[in-house]
Amino acid sequence: MLTERQLLILEAIIRDYTNIGQPIGSKVLQQQLPIHVSSATIRNEMLALEKMGYLKKEHSSSGRIPSLKGYRYYIDNLVEPMKLDKKVRTDIRQAFGNELLKVDDLVQTSAKLLSDLTNYTAITLKPETATLRLEGFRLVPLGRQQVMAIMVTSDGSVQSQIFTISSAERGRIGTCYSSN
Repeated sequence: MLTERQLLILEAIIRDYTNIGQPIGSKVLQQQLPIHVSSATIRNEMLALEKMGYLKKEHSSSGRIPSLKGYRYYIDNLVEPMKLDKKVRTDIRQAFGNELLKVDDLVQTSAKLLSDLTNYTAITLKPETATLRLEGFRLVPLGRQQVMAIMVTSDGSVQSQIFTISSAERGRIGTCYSSN
């Protein structure tokens, strides 16, 4: 069972890491947390969370990043589900209809729906690729209204797709990102 302080630290690390993609250190957390403790105390709690499998370090002198177990705990215990309004529920029902869908179509429809509802990009892999991991992702601007998304998976395969984007979306993309 995690303590209240550990829960605050785990939640802050996941939130910050999701936003900036860099390991989170104790000094950053010390400034953010609603409790007043030393950075040494935060490091001790981070070490405890690491030993429990909720956090990990990329290298010996780095801050911490969430592990899969940490993300799972966050989703299962810390995220408050939103109540969907009637229009969203109707949109979901209409997206799937009453027809039987092939697995590929179901996955594609689910990703599009998730992306539309959250205004975030959704990436899916086919069910038979359950052991694959996303190793790299990059957006490459091709012109004023096109961008190429490139994904590299753990088996070494590379997938790319070109998207046409609106001027509003272009402003949100800004720079290209890579997990490498």
